[in-house]
Amino acid sequence: MHEDYYLERMLNKKDVRVKIYFIMWIASICATISLFIGGVYMVYLAMRYLGLF
Repeated sequence: MHEDYYLERMLNKKDVRVKIYFIMWIASICATISLFIGGVYMVYLAMRYLGLF
């Protein structure tokens, strides 16, 4: 049995909600990563502006 068998079976269904949920899950991970990188960059800019870095 393949590891991706469950995922393939879910994506092959006619139910569109599963595909939308999967896409939104990936989008939320990407958004979280970009917010983290943006936050780190804003802290860097603030430290550079204050002369600490």
